[in-house]
Amino acid sequence: MPGLNVIIGNKDLPLPDDFSRTVLQRCLYTPDYNTEIHSLFENFWIAIVKYEEYPVRQFSDSRYDYFFEGRMFDLSEMQEEQRIREISSTIHGNQVREDQLNALINSVDSEFFLCIVDRIARQWMLIGDSLSRLPVYDYHDENWTLYIRDLVLKQVLIPAEPDPQGVAETIYFGYPLSDRTIYRHTSRLKPAFYILGNARERSNGTWKRHNFEDYRDERNPRAVAAEAGELFLHACYTRLRPYKERVLSLSGGLDSRVIGSALNTLKLPFRISSYLDPWNHAQREIKVAKSLATVWGKKLEVIYTKGSTEELSDKLIKMKAGMNSIGMSFILDFFTRISCPEMVYITGDGGDKLLPDITWDMQGKNVPQVATFILKKHTVIAREIAAKASRVGPKKMHDSLVELLEEYPEKSLRGKYSRFVFMGRGVKWLFEGEDRNRCFFPSITPYYSTSLFGYLMAIHPVVKRNYQLYRYFISIVSPETIRLENANWNFSIDKTRQLKFLLFKQRVKYALPGWVRNFVEKGNHQEFDSIIGTLAMVFPDRFNPDTFRP
Repeated sequence: MPGLNVIIGNKDLPLPDDFSRTVLQRCLYTPDYNTEIHSLFENFWIAIVKYEEYPVRQFSDSRYDYFFEGRMFDLSEMQEEQRIREISSTIHGNQVREDQLNALINSVDSEFFLCIVDRIARQWMLIGDSLSRLPVYDYHDENWTLYIRDLVLKQVLIPAEPDPQGVAETIYFGYPLSDRTIYRHTSRLKPAFYILGNARERSNGTWKRHNFEDYRDERNPRAVAAEAGELFLHACYTRLRPYKERVLSLSGGLDSRVIGSALNTLKLPFRISSYLDPWNHAQREIKVAKSLATVWGKKLEVIYTKGSTEELSDKLIKMKAGMNSIGMSFILDFFTRISCPEMVYITGDGGDKLLPDITWDMQGKNVPQVATFILKKHTVIAREIAAKASRVGPKKMHDSLVELLEEYPEKSLRGKYSRFVFMGRGVKWLFEGEDRNRCFFPSITPYYSTSLFGYLMAIHPVVKRNYQLYRYFISIVSPETIRLENANWNFSIDKTRQLKFLLFKQRVKYALPGWVRNFVEKGNHQEFDSIIGTLAMVFPDRFNPDTFRP
């Protein structure tokens, strides 16, 4: 996994002599990767793993060393370095001025992980972007403290031990909840984190606090769509203009087609790629994607993948250390075949979280009832099967969910559920999938632009209800595609009656008692099997996949 890794020895332990070579052997999978090890002071190292075009760099001045992974999209490289230097001025002794940090970071569109090392004061500061778009993992034991992008790098120093609750949550949901991971003593740093430390002490905090129930007064969907359209076009331009080769991953859904129209409007050249698995599961997606490509006068490049293999599964484990299920390993074949120099991979990730009402089907009149609904809707497989496989019963998992929801800062049930959907499935599952893409090339979606995200998340769900905001948004940004069907629905977004009926059926489905749903819909055994298979590869001495077959 490319990126920036901070390694701190807690007991005057040196890095192993063959550390760099071992990292190259275990963490890298293509010849164009390289590793740099920077020793800043006693027991403090920065390990950079990268390929030539991956955005991670280091620069210095008379006092500070700066290590920066990611981008501040609307700044030039010189402006970016100046902004990073200004960020160092928010450190006052052993404290950080959160208000100053917020003003400096929140005013730019960015996705990053930053380490600032003060050579004079012999202290360091770590900062992440507002959404934790680049996953950073935190590991502590008596010997080591790690803040790393690459979990495989941790296993070079420390044997992998499972976290029972993190593993159980992964079996239930497909991802661990809150900041937990599948590894013991290992967590994922929260969005907008900062950590300030030296040899004696460390402090941490959050420079921005998201609120999922603080809505604007604007209730006119046409006006909101017009404003969102302008922000979206600006995000596409600033994020994608610097690249020479733009490759749009086009599906038959809604999110990626809007990007294609925006690139066309902005006159930014791009090519279009999609993949088809050996079982033709994406046949309808390909059919719609071809129609979309024709609208823009382009040809769809269809890559026929060979499906998941033992070799591809092993490669994905080496890249993401189990934070991606091996069921998605087939996509590595697709990435290898579309990769080219100076390219950016463009996805529609995030559109389905920002434009529709993500609380449209929420059920429950109190926190325990909402937790029950989450266990109904968001689990991978029937709860009884998940309980047997994880050895954590549904009641214990329900109690854990209740505790998590009650810890959320939002007061309303809608706000708590919104946070779960975005910070749970979004940050802990979807962002990890996007991170996998970065092993091959820079991967960008315009939907998580700082200004666009902030604007759309503050729009009241009533404006987004029944996809009305999304419909107006497409009519403004992508009017030429509005009558083309959504492959997930088999009809277009302008068919409002059909859409309302579809949403009604979904509400009924999740209102059914658990035993009825388990009888009618046994769950996604394929996804469940891939999760168990992933855990068995990560912890081969702890998991026998055959033990968990339903």
